[in-house]
Amino acid sequence: VERTRKELIPFCKAAIAEQDDEVLMALAEHVGSLVDVVGGGDHAFVLLPLLEALAEVEETVVREKAVASLCKVGGQMPAAPFAENFIPLLKRLAASEAFASRISACGLFATAYPTSTGVIKGALRKLFTQLATDEMPMVRSAAFAHLPVFALQVDKPLLKSELLPLFQRLAQDEQEAVRNIAVENLVKMSKFLTPEENSQAFLQIIHSFAGDKCARVRLDRAKFFCDLADAVGADTAKRELLPIYLSLLQDQEVDVRSSAVENMPRFAQMLDSGLIVDQAMPVFKTLSADTQQQVRIMLSSVLGELSLHLGSEATVQHILPLLNDLLKDEVSEVRMNVIAHLTSVHKAVGSEIISEQLLPKLVTLSTDKQWRVRLAIVEALPMLAESIGPQAFESKLKAVQTNSVKDPVAAVRESAAQNMGRLCRVLGEPWILQHCLPTVREISAQNKDSYLHRVSALACIMVLAPTFTPTAVAEHLVPIALPLAKDPVPNVRFAFGRSMANVVTNIDSGICNERLRPLLVELSSDEDDDVKYFAKVALSKCK
Repeated sequence: VERTRKELIPFCKAAIAEQDDEVLMALAEHVGSLVDVVGGGDHAFVLLPLLEALAEVEETVVREKAVASLCKVGGQMPAAPFAENFIPLLKRLAASEAFASRISACGLFATAYPTSTGVIKGALRKLFTQLATDEMPMVRSAAFAHLPVFALQVDKPLLKSELLPLFQRLAQDEQEAVRNIAVENLVKMSKFLTPEENSQAFLQIIHSFAGDKCARVRLDRAKFFCDLADAVGADTAKRELLPIYLSLLQDQEVDVRSSAVENMPRFAQMLDSGLIVDQAMPVFKTLSADTQQQVRIMLSSVLGELSLHLGSEATVQHILPLLNDLLKDEVSEVRMNVIAHLTSVHKAVGSEIISEQLLPKLVTLSTDKQWRVRLAIVEALPMLAESIGPQAFESKLKAVQTNSVKDPVAAVRESAAQNMGRLCRVLGEPWILQHCLPTVREISAQNKDSYLHRVSALACIMVLAPTFTPTAVAEHLVPIALPLAKDPVPNVRFAFGRSMANVVTNIDSGICNERLRPLLVELSSDEDDDVKYFAKVALSKCK
């Protein structure tokens, strides 16, 4: 320990000038963990000169690691050594002619302030104010970045009288590099105050962001808009922030518009549906034809959630026309988003309106050239079946389900097969036997287009077996599957083995041993390893 304090630490400090930035960064990061090595908190001050030297280098990442280590070491020092060594270090960095040192000093105030006495605390606040008004924009930016965490340590009266005016000044700094974190900092600072205090302190600043030429400021205002609204309270947000929100929806920057749209469902919770319909929906209608696909993609993902807030009448009048337009969008992700959020729309308007106004378009999209759109349609079928009932599903969507098991894309076929089990639970076994099983039987024929269809038929059998009664499995599923055990294509044979693992556990043991076991025994010696494996798994489950 003694040699570490007297030899190793001074050696490291002397070697700083000879090392490259990567070595210095590693040194700055790990020195903060050496408190126990040098004898504990009482001797931690011996690490400060080394870290001070590292906090003065030009490379940003080295300084940041050094500041983090200084805070770590300072937090373990007793009050007396802290006041004697840490506070003077902070003052030296803050008074340095090198702006890099002053930047480092900004990160130390939150550590120095809590353990200091009243007089020192006053000096620290004054010193922080000097850095926040430094002639170098980079120093002011660093002070601004550390202001919220410093404010957390300051008593509320002093925060309001000294730090809030400082925040207001920095938030309107002439340099973009300083004020581009204003919105995020405002959100952090607002946590320390009540909605009324936030309105008094920040409302004027929030309004000033509207005309800011810095795109980062406007983007952050859109991104954190709901946090700003929460800070000032619902009543003030409704009265003061709605016009700002509408301007964000129409901002010239696509990222700003997109972020504003993303926040609509959350902000809508603070607004009356009438306000949304009268003021926001006309802008949303314009955005549904926005030239930038990013905006339309985001809009298509939030309209479903927004419909829950607006209710049935407003959704039918204003949301459904937008959804119909977006279902025709040239970008597949827009169409997919609309389909993916149909559950929310259904909750808002009910099955009858969905059936009348959206199903025809969904049927058309089931043959979309983009397979991901077709997949989204297939994934929505169980929900639609539950909402519109067996008769409407049979007349309007049965063909979509039956055709999807023959889709050229594997993901669509697999999803359609998975649907069989869900549809059986929703519509019942008789409905599946009458309307879906004929298609499964058809695609299982070996003389059909592709062996992939036969694999798809077995996937349907694997899903249906646990949902059917044992009698239905034996009478309807097993006869379809049996011929495929001798299929010339190995992929079909191993699909047979996989499906039988579900069949044999849901069938009479006598039928299993008589009709299935001999085939599985034969396949367990197949020349294909995968076929043998799945056949043995199925055999192990035979009773």
